Amino acid sequence: MMPVGVIPAELTSFVGRRQELAVVQRALAGARLVTLTGAGGVGKTRLALRIAHERRRAFPDGLWFVELSGLTDGELLASTVASAVGLTERSSRPPLESLVHYLADKQLLLILDTCEHLLSPCANLVSAVLRRASGVKILVTCRGVLDVAGEHVVIVPPLSLPDPAVTSEQEIAGCEAVRLFADRAAVTAPDFAISVGNNAAVAEICRRLDGIPLAIELAVAQLQTLTVRQLASRLEDRLGLVTNWRQGFPARQQTLRAAIDWSFDLCSPQEKAMWARLSVFAGGCDLDGAEAVCYEEEADRYEVLKLINALLDKSILFREEHGSQTRYRMLDTIREYGMQRLAESGQETMLRRRHRDWVQGLAAQADAELFGPSQGRWLIQLVTEQANLRAALEFCVAEPHEVTAALRILKQTLFFWFITGLPGEGRYWIERALERVQQPGLTRAWALWAATHLACLQGDPDAPRLLRDYRNLAQQLGDDSVLAGAVYLSGMIALWQQGDFAQAAPLLRQATEEHRAHRDTVHGWLALLNWAMGAALTDDASAEPLSEELLVMTRDSGAEFFLEFALWTACVAQFRLGNLTRATALISEAMQHCHNLKDRWGTPWVMEVLAWVTSATQPGPRAAQLLGAAHTLWRRTGVSLPELGILISSRNLAEAQLRKSLGEPGFDESFREGQHLTYEQALDLALTKSQSASSAAPSQQSTERSSLLTRREVQVAELIAEGLSNKDIAARLVVAPRTAEAHVEHILVKLNFTSRTQIVGWILDSRSA
Repeated sequence: MMPVGVIPAELTSFVGRRQELAVVQRALAGARLVTLTGAGGVGKTRLALRIAHERRRAFPDGLWFVELSGLTDGELLASTVASAVGLTERSSRPPLESLVHYLADKQLLLILDTCEHLLSPCANLVSAVLRRASGVKILVTCRGVLDVAGEHVVIVPPLSLPDPAVTSEQEIAGCEAVRLFADRAAVTAPDFAISVGNNAAVAEICRRLDGIPLAIELAVAQLQTLTVRQLASRLEDRLGLVTNWRQGFPARQQTLRAAIDWSFDLCSPQEKAMWARLSVFAGGCDLDGAEAVCYEEEADRYEVLKLINALLDKSILFREEHGSQTRYRMLDTIREYGMQRLAESGQETMLRRRHRDWVQGLAAQADAELFGPSQGRWLIQLVTEQANLRAALEFCVAEPHEVTAALRILKQTLFFWFITGLPGEGRYWIERALERVQQPGLTRAWALWAATHLACLQGDPDAPRLLRDYRNLAQQLGDDSVLAGAVYLSGMIALWQQGDFAQAAPLLRQATEEHRAHRDTVHGWLALLNWAMGAALTDDASAEPLSEELLVMTRDSGAEFFLEFALWTACVAQFRLGNLTRATALISEAMQHCHNLKDRWGTPWVMEVLAWVTSATQPGPRAAQLLGAAHTLWRRTGVSLPELGILISSRNLAEAQLRKSLGEPGFDESFREGQHLTYEQALDLALTKSQSASSAAPSQQSTERSSLLTRREVQVAELIAEGLSNKDIAARLVVAPRTAEAHVEHILVKLNFTSRTQIVGWILDSRSA
């Protein structure tokens, strides 16, 4: 099996560094913590990535790359690293403790990139991991050192340079800095080549830039408009101008600053202003964001695109493709330089307010379409803008008059923190804002409601205290919708923290009715969801009607994230009633939605119940593998299954049935196989139903399967292959949505399929047969 992990791909060729590669490889062989240190732009990150690509097979649990440049708050370090390695928060346990617990039995390489602004938090995290996770090695890139016991420091020098006394073309071309220059120049100016006529100028440029890769790449970008000799003369003049201004800086930082200064001076006044303004974005932006934040008053809106293209040409910006979306991003050193220029311009506060307004606009759009078919798209968009969301929140909570804006953004993005597996971070921002909002009012009321809700779902014993504060404020305000929120939270705590459905049921029913009376769709749905989940998990007589009501309401909305949990609830109700065919169809569809959204929060819930259902319908190796995969996914959420109480009895029943069916050795082997699956491999297992090998030809299989379906069901299958949803199918055939849903469920069961994707594949195979 290939190692797992997430490391960025190398987008350009790797030049030189043979000696450094050997040094770092030896260091990693003998030490568990290796820090690559050196000047900004010297190539620490690139060297770390090359090491990672070369050592992929040395770590059974993979290599995990964590970029920290966009993180400014050390309090969020542990949760950020946890999220990067696939661990999502759910418990009230401190993030660092959850992370160390998760890594305790792993053999992996953790790469922490750009740590200089978080030295103390990084040192604390690294120390904790090294003490308690003996199989983990850590590779750090930093402009300083962590000063942690056992740290092996490797200084990354600039690329090798030609000696000024050397004139041989071959010797000059063999130096690393010149090789990098030639390699990148071949892309920027395809006709360029090192020759007798230009080798001296190239060598001089590389020496003037001290062999720093970033500086060289910035210089090479100018070959589109300048000759090598012009490039060398301009750089020489520029370095002379900054000699006095650079006093007090380390030598390598002086050189990089000089290179960036020089690149800045080659820009037009408008390009300089755009460079500074774009630096307000953390993690990059798309064109819409740039136009919304970086415009000049009374300027043509196309001017922003024109200037972005100019900065792309000068390698100030880099283009990144995210699916169908194009985004623009600066290297960190370039962005830092731009931020300094922005501060000098006196426009920083204005730009950060514009940036806040842009983030708030995205959040408002996501919130407006929360209970609709665009929910999934907006949640994924917010994931893309996570660094910008954090930057806007940091600005708001740091400014006394901006805290209301912070809470407005948090209210509009509450479910984002769940799908990313970061409810703890959402609560962190809410509680920081709460400290600044002491005045009784609706703003403080919502913040208390959200903090209580998150604390309850994390199993935090502080939830009842937060509820008392919220209830007191609700009674003081006398607002009916706020009072309904207190009823809902009381039911939540009774259900999930006390395990008392008899107490929770009337509260959640009351909350559902009151929120509906106030036409509060989302909170009414939440109350109904928890009421139905409690009923299903306790075999209450109301489980089936409640879960069906929830499913119809959610399916009609098209809200994909919410639909996962509605399907989960309906499945549990049907499973406990013994309706295994319908339970299989429901949980299989829920798993497909988990896959679509890459939902780390919902997947453990769905995988667990899929394992129960499969153990009852097909008690074979696949069921045990699913149970093992679910076990690992629960651990990645930061909790173990026993902490969920009312779920453990069904898990135990499924395991006992499988041990009886497979025998102890067979069960243990399959369970272990499931435990070692990656998140993606576990999803593949869940979405592809195991079937007996068949020697029938594809056309014969297609004919046999077609004979199992009615004419109407074949028609429905054809419409699924066209990409239609159940709602669209109902409209096309002029039938009720529930009828279309029933047809789809019958097709899945008759064909022994678990997903709509398999139906599409079967139809396409039938057409080509």
